[in-house]
Amino acid sequence: LYESFEKHVSSISDTWLRHRVGARHSYSNLGIDLAAYIVQVKSGMPFTEYMKKKVFDPLGMSTSSMDYSFVEQYADRALGHMPFIAEVPVAIPMVAAGGVYTSAAELSYFVRFHLNRGTINGRCLLDADLIDSMYKSSAVSPGYGLGIGIGTKHDTYYLNHNGGGFGFLTTMTWYPEYGIGCVVLTNSVSHDDQHAKIAIELLDELIAENVIAKDVSGRVPPGDKLIGKDEKLPVLAEEGPVHAPTPYKRQW
Repeated sequence: LYESFEKHVSSISDTWLRHRVGARHSYSNLGIDLAAYIVQVKSGMPFTEYMKKKVFDPLGMSTSSMDYSFVEQYADRALGHMPFIAEVPVAIPMVAAGGVYTSAAELSYFVRFHLNRGTINGRCLLDADLIDSMYKSSAVSPGYGLGIGIGTKHDTYYLNHNGGGFGFLTTMTWYPEYGIGCVVLTNSVSHDDQHAKIAIELLDELIAENVIAKDVSGRVPPGDKLIGKDEKLPVLAEEGPVHAPTPYKRQW
C-alpha cells in the first residue's frame, strides 16, 4: 500500500545489506530510492519537484512526471496491465526506482540528451565529463555504470537501461558513436523481453544496413577510452555478514 515516498524510504532501515559496501555489485531499487531521498534532503525540495525542475522541464518533457496527482489528471493515459491484477495502481512506493510516467517521444529526449553528452538544443545541462562518468564500470560492477548498462557490439559500445513493474515495461538503448538510440514502452508486464528485442533488432538493422555512419571524428569518446575499470573502487574482501538480518515481518 502506497502511503508516501518518505515512509517507503524509512522502511529501508528494516532491511539489511547483502554485502559490505564496495565488495559486490547487486542491482538495488532501494538503493536508487535512497539516493533520491538524499537528493531530496540536500536540495530542500520534494524529489518529484526536483526532477521536474532539473530534468523534465529543461529537456522539454512537459507531460512527464513522478507526481502521481499530475499523472492522474490525464484520463487518456496508458493503463498498466499485470496478470491477476484487475486495476494496477498509479501511485507506487518506488518513486525514484520506477515512478516516472512518460511517453516514448519524451523519453527519447532523455536519450538524445545522453547522445549529445549533456546538451539539449545547444544548451549544456550537464558537463560532458559528468555524463562520461556515468558510463564507467567499476571493479565490482563490470558492464554497469551509474544506472547505465554497458555492452559492446558492431565494433563499438552501446548503453542501455531496462525496467519493468506495476504494469509497464521500458527499454532505452543508444550507440554514442553512431548517434542513434531507440526507446520502447509497453503497458503490460506480460510482454516478457519483447520490448528489448524490438530496440535491439531495430538498431542492429540500422547499423548493419549502413543507414547511419559511425562517428570517427573523435568528438564522441571511443569505447576503449571511455569504458573501463574505475580504479577508485577496488574490490574489497568479504568479512562475513554485515549484521544480523532483521526478523521477518508478516506484512512483508
